[in-house]
Amino acid sequence: RGAVMKIGDRVRSYDFRGVDDCYVEGVLVGYEAVDCPRYRISVTKVVWKGREENDASLVGAIVRPPVNGTANFAGEECDFVRVIE
Repeated sequence: RGAVMKIGDRVRSYDFRGVDDCYVEGVLVGYEAVDCPRYRISVTKVVWKGREENDASLVGAIVRPPVNGTANFAGEECDFVRVIE
């Protein structure tokens, strides 16, 4: 599961299991529980198929991936968010 994440950490959230060239980077700004426990990440960078997207409307947007360890609809453990340096 990687490092414990704290508010203010820089993180990377991968979009798909086993795919390392589609992700967002940002700052962990909080947690919430909607349908499951989720991170709240303020986006600073978007990468799709290995290329950085230059869409200014995405920067500052909040994404809400499930907290690592949360079971998804198929019963698999989510594990898509990592602390980055």
